Amino acid sequence: MQRTHPKHVTFLLIDDFSIMGLSGPMEVYRHANRFGPKAAYNTMIASVDGTHVSASNGLQIRADLSLDALEHTDVFVIVAGVGAEKVADRKLLATLQKLSAQRCVLGGVSTGALILARAGLLNGYRATVHWESFTSLVELYPGVTPVFQHYVRDRDRITCSGGTSTIDLFLDLVSDDLDSEVLTRITEQMQMDRQRRVCHEPEPQTSSIDTLGFACRAFACWQI
Repeated sequence: MQRTHPKHVTFLLIDDFSIMGLSGPMEVYRHANRFGPKAAYNTMIASVDGTHVSASNGLQIRADLSLDALEHTDVFVIVAGVGAEKVADRKLLATLQKLSAQRCVLGGVSTGALILARAGLLNGYRATVHWESFTSLVELYPGVTPVFQHYVRDRDRITCSGGTSTIDLFLDLVSDDLDSEVLTRITEQMQMDRQRRVCHEPEPQTSSIDTLGFACRAFACWQI
């Protein structure tokens, strides 16, 4: 299905975010705009206060806008890293609630899902997170159904384990809007021999999860 107007996608960067959580999706969208019939996507980078944000490797990224300046977006993705479970910025949590009420698609890359969960916006949803934080997702947020795989799409929520799996998720999202020929050209340009498919591990009961055992059993599935 070809879109007739640009889709607005905003990436919110949290200090110490993983740079691959941003660069992978941005490259997918760049090539989608390059090979699609029209500029299908408008991407913006936000920070809470509109200033620079430091990645975990020391790179500083200049934000295009602050949360106060955010007027409309179709997709809002939190890109985070180590320490995301401690993020409790009131402005950010209020913005997430507002975007949810507007039926915006909300996403979390790497540990970004922990911030969505803290806002209560993953309750009743399936979600994933970087494997180092998987136990935190399970133990801190019993209302979330944890899924140990590369990425999860559940209605208007998208979550991703980070690293190169961000490319798989955003290729999947682009496939909703653009035809298979464009998708093939994107994967060829990025020198990907295939897009990894998620593995549907049976969902555990969140009331009693052996988190370490579950993670170990699922790890082989995640490598497929």
